[in-house]
Amino acid sequence: MAETKKLGEKLIEAGLITHDALVQALDLQKTKPGIRLGDCLLSLGRISEQALLRFLAAEYQTRYVSAEKLSKVKVASEVLDRVPVRFAEAQSILPILYDAERKALSVVMAEPQNTSAVEELKIIAGLSEIYAFIGTRSAIQAGIKKHFYGDPTAFDTLWNEAPNRAEAGAVAAYVENTPTTGRRLAAAGMVFETSPGARLDSLARAAQEGQSLTAPGTSPTSVRQAVDLVQRYSLMSDNDFIETLNVLVGLIEMRRRDSFRAHSAAVAKHSRTIAQRMGLAHREVNHITTAAYLHDLGKRHDRHLTLMSIASNPEWKQDARRYYKAPIKLFETVHLPVEVNAILAQLYEAFDGSGLPQGLKSEGIPEGARILAAVDCYEDLTKNVQNAWGKAFSKEEALDKIQKQVGRLFDPAVVDLMRQIHTGEILRNRLLSEGRQALVCHGDEGMRTDLRDALAKLELTVNISLASDAVLDAVHHGEADLLITEVNTRPDDAFVLVATLRQEPATAGLPVIFLSETDDPGLHDRIAGLRPAEIVTGSIDPDLVAAKAKALLDDRTAAGAPGRAVSGLLDEMDLPELLKTIADAKRSGRLLIRTAGKSGDIYIEKGRIVHAACGTAKGEPAFDSLLEIRDGDFTLDPNFLILEQQMDKDVDVLLREAAQRRKRAAAAARGQRPAPPATGTQSRRVAPAK
Repeated sequence: MAETKKLGEKLIEAGLITHDALVQALDLQKTKPGIRLGDCLLSLGRISEQALLRFLAAEYQTRYVSAEKLSKVKVASEVLDRVPVRFAEAQSILPILYDAERKALSVVMAEPQNTSAVEELKIIAGLSEIYAFIGTRSAIQAGIKKHFYGDPTAFDTLWNEAPNRAEAGAVAAYVENTPTTGRRLAAAGMVFETSPGARLDSLARAAQEGQSLTAPGTSPTSVRQAVDLVQRYSLMSDNDFIETLNVLVGLIEMRRRDSFRAHSAAVAKHSRTIAQRMGLAHREVNHITTAAYLHDLGKRHDRHLTLMSIASNPEWKQDARRYYKAPIKLFETVHLPVEVNAILAQLYEAFDGSGLPQGLKSEGIPEGARILAAVDCYEDLTKNVQNAWGKAFSKEEALDKIQKQVGRLFDPAVVDLMRQIHTGEILRNRLLSEGRQALVCHGDEGMRTDLRDALAKLELTVNISLASDAVLDAVHHGEADLLITEVNTRPDDAFVLVATLRQEPATAGLPVIFLSETDDPGLHDRIAGLRPAEIVTGSIDPDLVAAKAKALLDDRTAAGAPGRAVSGLLDEMDLPELLKTIADAKRSGRLLIRTAGKSGDIYIEKGRIVHAACGTAKGEPAFDSLLEIRDGDFTLDPNFLILEQQMDKDVDVLLREAAQRRKRAAAAARGQRPAPPATGTQSRRVAPAK
């Protein structure tokens, strides 16, 4: 009971349940011996499945699998054969994937911390490794009924027994209706659904409908109260806070010109990518992202101030001197991290010391401010027709203008990475590698650069970490699928670091390449218990290391290890080029495209378009509508299950057909006779998915 109570107290501290909810759950637990506290809270509707799983996954340093995803997963019979059904039922374990080469089994468990069950399963199934993800007991038992016993209705029963869930496709969170916070949140329209997208949609609806976003004890006067409310009553994770800022700031920027509406979101996205490539710790990356969303608030709406514009115009520089503290003052009561305030305060510092307010130079300027300054200028040059030059420049022109100010206004390393992003190089590599990323940890800057370049030549995306603690941070936040590290890392020895990773289910199978300039025979012995791992000794050849990295990642891909979702902006790569890149690589997944007022999906199977949806339109009409989107963002989810297929067409053919349909529509609008449709579409009929 002590352990149960401890979990309950943690959930209260995280703001996920109330004390009354805990009391009710404990009372229910007394009437049902053996039932867990989380199951009691779920059955009472006092917490949502996803909120509980997210919390527990963070506690046990693993990932969670929702009932919705578990209901759609396909499990091969040879995977089920690894686990006796009675053992699976008794321990609430569902096997989902088996890597025969490494004798590694991926399972969903109700208690991934149950090491005795994990070790027993290793012996029973003859396994070397078990990767344990967390799920709810009821969902796992439904999965066992479906897969082991062939019951197709197992999850239907689960949905019917869970009145607090909506349908399988959307899990709604329970909002405590207490006299203090609950009713205020509900009245404000801030129903904190566990799906980030759904939660943010609720925020957006509330603001668009003119509802108050009010924190207890304050008046609904500004976005500052909304941010304060989010910090106090959200799930309190950095990612949730940042995603909510995206919505709140986006609503404010709706008043801007069409071409500049999503300015802060674009700056945040690109600044985050550059920060990750520079090897900054996860917390530092979040500080930069937060500053990017806030950097324009409180400043003039009719004059967008950037480091480059104030350097070329004395009047604008005076405005910058007057307004640079505006975001900091606006959020004084929110108590933003000091690192965020430092970035905001030094956004206009120049690399050569000619900026303001202090005239800092080079590395004396926070890295976040150096990154944000360059990205802010690029977005201003390419999107803002009322910038200091009175026009928007092309991508190439903007990059050239910024390049000319390298060393004077901008950090050379930042501009180099920014050019890679905006030419689509980094995004293309991520798509081709299914979102997988290599993480390099090395103390020598020259070696880091050589390794990054060698990996990039093999179309691998690279993140940099400068110390072992930063490696742990990056790995735990899903920013590494392979680690390349020198042996003598600080503060921990690399072998100690990897041994730590091997003890955790979510990171136990992370491939590692150790680098050592000395060829000590004992080093080879030390990696024996840390596999999958290799070691390169003596003079390090970056190309050789990159080849080994590529082989290790390819092995994981061939073994069925899931890829990662890849997100980006359409100004990095337009939709036709994006589709061609995916098609050339024969990738599969769901491509979600979003812009203001429109969103839709394109479903891709091994590089061919099999379905499209946009609003009420489906198939080719939906595809044509999505091609009209020029400014927006996208996410390719390679693990999305494609359930509906209405066509099966080559990307190039479909793009040509769409262009011909646009021409015929334009000709008809002008009263001209449309050209006959093209033949030879290379398409074939596909029966609807069952």
